[in-house]
Amino acid sequence: MFTSIPVSLAVDAMYELLVKVGVSFDGADEFEKLVLLCTDKSRTCQFSAGLPIGGPLSSLIADVLMDRSERWILRFSQYSRHALLCYRYVDDVFCVWTGSDVELNLFLRDLNRFHENISFTLELGGTTLNYLDLTIQLLPVNIDDNCLVPVFSVFRKPTYTGVSIHQRSLHPTSHKFASLYAAINRMLSLPLSLTEQRRETEVIRAIAEKNCLPVNVPSLIKKLSLRRSLHASRSTLGFADFASSHYCDPPSLPLVTGRKREKWLRLPCLGRDSDRLSCELRRFGYRVGFYPLTRVQFLSSLKDSIPCSDSPGIYLLSCPCGDAYVSQTGRSLSKRFSEHHYAYNRLLLSKFVDSNNSSAMAQHCHNNLHPFKDIKVSLFHQCETGTRMNKLEEYYTISTLLRARQSNFNLLNDLDCVFVNPFIRFHLNFVS
Repeated sequence: MFTSIPVSLAVDAMYELLVKVGVSFDGADEFEKLVLLCTDKSRTCQFSAGLPIGGPLSSLIADVLMDRSERWILRFSQYSRHALLCYRYVDDVFCVWTGSDVELNLFLRDLNRFHENISFTLELGGTTLNYLDLTIQLLPVNIDDNCLVPVFSVFRKPTYTGVSIHQRSLHPTSHKFASLYAAINRMLSLPLSLTEQRRETEVIRAIAEKNCLPVNVPSLIKKLSLRRSLHASRSTLGFADFASSHYCDPPSLPLVTGRKREKWLRLPCLGRDSDRLSCELRRFGYRVGFYPLTRVQFLSSLKDSIPCSDSPGIYLLSCPCGDAYVSQTGRSLSKRFSEHHYAYNRLLLSKFVDSNNSSAMAQHCHNNLHPFKDIKVSLFHQCETGTRMNKLEEYYTISTLLRARQSNFNLLNDLDCVFVNPFIRFHLNFVS
C-alpha cells in the first residue's frame, strides 16, 4: 500500500485537516513544506512513487489519505446508502452491505476511481467473515424472525502455533507473559459468548503449557477481569460522590512542588539473578529496564560460517597437566596461537627467562618442561573486538577459575589484567 500512495494528494488532505481544526494558513504552509521535505525521495533513495516502507511518516500520511478516500466514497457514491455499517483499519475495510452483489461491484468500481494508483479488492463473506483478529458471524435470533445479531470469536490463522518466549529463555518475565496478557485482555474486551470464552481460555492455557509458563490461567483471567471492573467503576461520574459519602477522607499529603525524576538502569536479563538484583536496586530508588541478550539474528545467518581457526573471540589454551589459560584476540585464532608458539620458541633459544614474554602458557610449558605441541586450543565464544569481548573475557575467565578451584588445576591468568564488571561478578557469585 505504501508504495502506491500519491504523496501530493496525501499532503493536500493533511493540509485540509489542519485548516479545518483552526490552524493558521502560515502554520499549515510550514507543515506542508516540512512533510514534502521529509518525503523528498531524491534526497534519500531512488524510489519511483509512493512512500518508503518503514518510513517514520509513511503510516501517518497513508492513514490520512485512506480517511479522505473513505469520506469521499461515502459522500459521492450513489451506492453508499447500502453500506449499513462501515469500519476501516488503515486499508482494511469491514462493511455490512444491504444491497445486491451487482451494486456492491459498482460501489467497488467507484472506490477504485479515487486514484489510479490505489486499487481495492473485494472479499465476500456472506454471513461469516474474518476481519483482522476477529471472526464475525451474523446469526438469526430465532427461526421465525429475520433479525440478525453479530456473534464474535477470536480468529487465528491456520499456521498459528502458539510458540512464544520459553520460560527457560533469558528474557524479562514481562516479555514471557506478554502473549498471555495480550490474549486475555483481548478476550475480556470482546463481547464473546460463554462457549467462545471457554474455548479461548483453553487456547490461552495451551499457549502457557507450550511455553512452560507456570501460571494458573483461570485465576489470571479473574484477576485481570476484576482489575478492569475496578478501573471502570472508578471512571464513572458518581464514584467520587459515592466514595466521599461512604468512606472517610484520605489523609492530607504534603504538597509536592515538582515531580521527582526516576532513576533507571539498563541491565541484561540473566534469569532469576537479574530479578533479585532488581529487587535490591529498587530499595535504593532505582528502577531497572532489562534487555535480552539473545536476538533473532543470532538464530541463523545467511552468510557462510567462518571456521573457528579464522575467527576472533575468547579462547582457551589447555595443557595436558590440567592447567589452562583464557584470553581474547581480535585477530584470527590460528594467528594468535602461532604467536604463543613463537613466544615458546623464543624461550627455548634464550638463556634467560624473558620477563616481557607475552604468553603465560609459553612460560608455563618452558618452566615445567612440557612440550608446546601438546597444547590444545579451543574457541569459547566468537565475537569482535569491543566492550562485549571484554565482558565475555571476564565471564569465561572467572568461570574457568571457579572450575579450577573445584577440580584442583591452575588458571594461568592474572585477574588484575581482566576488565571488571560488578554485575558479572555478582552473577557468578565471585569474590576476589
